[in-house]
Amino acid sequence: MEGLLPTYPVPKPWPAPGAAGAAPAGLRTILEAAEKDGRALFFGSKTPDGYEWKPDQKRKEAALFTAKHATSSSKRWRVECEVEGVTVEAILAASCDMENKLSWDKSLTWTRHISRYTMDGCWADVEAYTTAAAAAGLISSRLFIDGRITKVKRTESGEMTSVLCATTNLHKDMPDADKIGVVELEKCRKKTSLVRARNFSGGGLHAEKIPGKDAVKMILVCHMEIGGYLPSAIVNSASADAILDTTIDFIKEVKRQPNRKLKEEGERI
Repeated sequence: MEGLLPTYPVPKPWPAPGAAGAAPAGLRTILEAAEKDGRALFFGSKTPDGYEWKPDQKRKEAALFTAKHATSSSKRWRVECEVEGVTVEAILAASCDMENKLSWDKSLTWTRHISRYTMDGCWADVEAYTTAAAAAGLISSRLFIDGRITKVKRTESGEMTSVLCATTNLHKDMPDADKIGVVELEKCRKKTSLVRARNFSGGGLHAEKIPGKDAVKMILVCHMEIGGYLPSAIVNSASADAILDTTIDFIKEVKRQPNRKLKEEGERI
């Protein structure tokens, strides 16, 4: 894999916001739409196209909800949970550390943080990752290329009280695709057996400190099309448990360092 996909060595420390310059117009436009979609998906009782979120299953750590989509047979998923004894910043730090995800996220086989841009005081990131085979091998490895916008709120003393991360698929035909590395990644993918998958606009993470409690309310939204020629029933069935399993592993990772800070000053926003 490493010999075929670009390695994009990540500078240590990561570049400070702005090191890659302002987000190109094509990336800015697509991430502004992702943020709008994300706010509707995180906080609404219905999706932007009018479907209700309905309970799917519940575990001790988290509850899973699902909703239909007007133009896709793959389901939307939303996980809601309270995570005690951790900070909002610890959740963000664990979430944005792409190179560390392989140590705890069993669904991934390769990750790479491509670049970071500024966007009205926020992060605008380009990321890529590949997934492990799933559903007893029926679903082969996939390549995702995502853009992510990250917005935080802090108190005057600097404590992070909330974070919103909204993602969307990046593709070779979008404006400025060559500037942000998508064209190169797509060329490399064609030399592999990887199937190209995509995340719909607005998925991601929202975390907010719960007033009066040593806990954070966390919401995760996921909606993807994995590509290839598989019945949606197989994909939807495999997705439910996989999303909950990954959420629980993520909670464990956050609790391992409950007061974790963003690892370099360059990561602060």
